[in-house]
Amino acid sequence: MLQYKLGELVLCQPNGVMTKEFTGRIKKVYENSAFVTIYEYDDCDEQNAADLVYRTVIAKKNITRAIKKLANVKRCPDLGMDVKIIS
Repeated sequence: MLQYKLGELVLCQPNGVMTKEFTGRIKKVYENSAFVTIYEYDDCDEQNAADLVYRTVIAKKNITRAIKKLANVKRCPDLGMDVKIIS
């Protein structure tokens, strides 16, 4: 299994709450999962991301390394961080 590092930008598959792929940054790594801050998400997941306070735990098998840079930045209101909306 791939080793992920803190601060690494990753692409995550949909999980129980998020319905589309999303991009996040790893904040903590566990044995089989990672705690991720959500940066990029689809328009349909805007309320879901807000409900999660832009953070979630996701299984490592549902994570791949992201190579795209953030663009079309949108501001997360509660956290004061920049995110991109994936369309």
